[in-house]
Amino acid sequence: MHTMKNALLFILLFLFSITEITAQVKVTLRKPTPTPKPATRTIVVTKQVPAVAPKSQGVVLIESNMDATVFVNGNNMGKVVANMPKTIGVAFGDNVVDIISTEGNYKVRETIAVLDNKQIFKQFDLQSKKTAAEQAKRDEEARIERERLAAEQTKRDIEQAKHVDWIEIPAGSFTMGSPSSETDRDNDETQHQVSLTSFKMSKYEVTFAQYDVFCEATGRTKPSDEGWGRGNRPVINVSWDDATAFAQWAGCRLPTEAEWEYACRAGTTTPFNTGYSLSSANFNKINNKTMPVGSYPPNAWGLHDMHGNVWEWCSDWYGDYNTSQQTNPQGPSYGSLRVDRGGSWYNFAQYCRSANRYSDEPGDRNNYLGFRLVAP
Repeated sequence: MHTMKNALLFILLFLFSITEITAQVKVTLRKPTPTPKPATRTIVVTKQVPAVAPKSQGVVLIESNMDATVFVNGNNMGKVVANMPKTIGVAFGDNVVDIISTEGNYKVRETIAVLDNKQIFKQFDLQSKKTAAEQAKRDEEARIERERLAAEQTKRDIEQAKHVDWIEIPAGSFTMGSPSSETDRDNDETQHQVSLTSFKMSKYEVTFAQYDVFCEATGRTKPSDEGWGRGNRPVINVSWDDATAFAQWAGCRLPTEAEWEYACRAGTTTPFNTGYSLSSANFNKINNKTMPVGSYPPNAWGLHDMHGNVWEWCSDWYGDYNTSQQTNPQGPSYGSLRVDRGGSWYNFAQYCRSANRYSDEPGDRNNYLGFRLVAP
């Protein structure tokens, strides 16, 4: 009995062992927890394929040295960045390409002939346009400044040309003409009484310096100086019309014949304002040309070269004197010749007398003819 118990105990222990082993085996053979699979990543590789123009178009690669806008045949094709080429498709044939800079609106135009779809490379130089435009602007500013300065200088020259050193001539009466006893007198010098109101007469004959400015201001041709020099020499080769035009431009007039003789005499009654003979004057070809005004002493009233140097146009028509008492006489109302007075560098002394009269056609121009001015 005891033996059977032992055997039974043994069997129970055996069965328990088997159960234990089976449990362990089950634990060992349990399906493991699966490891998560890594996330799948899709990589898309894009191959850059050069732009291919349609068969009816060509490709132009445009480069500019300034930021700009591209126009092809007037169509805006977008911006181009300085020194970065831009590809543009254009039609076959001639294409007008305009590059207009973003800064300053500088423009370059070029016609590009596209014959096939092969790429054409074109560079546009806007920088030189900018440089040229800036230089042109500077040149224009310089031109304007030169013109301004020239205009100011012309204004000063005109003011100087119109400036006259005046001598105040007092009102008075005198015997005009020459006595029959005067040596070398002419028959047209009949004496008569003349009264004049006061006036001003130019101290000197009008000079080339003055007359040349007048010519420049009015577009006239400058008269010849015969190679003797211009500047302060009396203007010559001027007609009565020329002299009158200058006088009007300067706001003055030519003297009447009576005013001229009255001023020349300066209170004297002798043939010359220096007495019975002529001294200290440019006459009788002493210098064989004109001399600068003021080279010889003035008369008693301060007027230079009333004898010699150049004959001086007067406003009067030439004609016989009205021998009655005259006040501010103007001469004949018509005629064909204009009076000139005083003699010149070329003439003998007798032609330089205070009373001597001479005349020329109003259009005559000679190297012995000049003028002076008067004003009220």
